[in-house]
Amino acid sequence: MKKALLVINSVAGAGLLTLVITAGAMLVLMFTGDNSGDVHRTGLFGALEFDAVERPDGVVDITAGVGNPVPILVIFAILVLQFALIQIVFRRLKQRREHLLQGMRDRGADNVPAR
Repeated sequence: MKKALLVINSVAGAGLLTLVITAGAMLVLMFTGDNSGDVHRTGLFGALEFDAVERPDGVVDITAGVGNPVPILVIFAILVLQFALIQIVFRRLKQRREHLLQGMRDRGADNVPAR
């Protein structure tokens, strides 16, 4: 159960953070630089594309999307591993703390925090 919860938390957190990173990168592509005339930009290691083409009648056609999903998947995988490692380290440190506190209680030390 703990392993399943670790995986679910890692995937959910990494998915959410990947979406935030992707949306932020797309906003940066859309609103930075000189937007006069035809614009073609790529961002997030080539994963995102933004095109703005001005037609002769003055209307601007905008196209935005994912050009290459591989960098986004790599970011997602790295974040899943980082979140999983952080949770594993936290659990081990928590177990170590409980072990040390239990040892202090067994020796009869004063001022040991109770849980």
